[in-house]
Amino acid sequence: MKIRIFAIAAAIFLLANEANAAGGYRRPIDDAPISARSFSNSGVIEAAMKYEGRSNPTGTRGPWCRDFVNMILKITGHQLKDNSRMAVNAVNLGVHSPMPLSGAIFVQNRRHGHGHTGFVIKPLSDGTFLAISGNHGHRVKVAVYSVRGVRFVLPN
Repeated sequence: MKIRIFAIAAAIFLLANEANAAGGYRRPIDDAPISARSFSNSGVIEAAMKYEGRSNPTGTRGPWCRDFVNMILKITGHQLKDNSRMAVNAVNLGVHSPMPLSGAIFVQNRRHGHGHTGFVIKPLSDGTFLAISGNHGHRVKVAVYSVRGVRFVLPN
């Protein structure tokens, strides 16, 4: 397990250095169309983008952002370590990443154990990242989030 974590950390380090050498990440123009194929990582982004703009495709009641993450992971063949519906428990769905990577799960922990979760589409150069999530204004939406206070997990 330690070797796997080291290998992932080394890969993240190399990707970050490669991006910085190439001039860093660039924030897309807000009105530019988003191509799911250009950001795909194990199919989660492409699968999630199919639901953009729809209201609750999970069919569950109550808060459903984690249900959306679970649904997309199942569709793309990932095994869930737990079937929790709590956003904050999404940190248990894979290997932790120190930075937002395309296809990673993001987990925001808010007060009183509440939070929000979804998938990173791509990191942006200003300390934010573009993501798609369920139950963002009661729909599946693409939005920009700050990395502050957010944890990132690479799905198994």
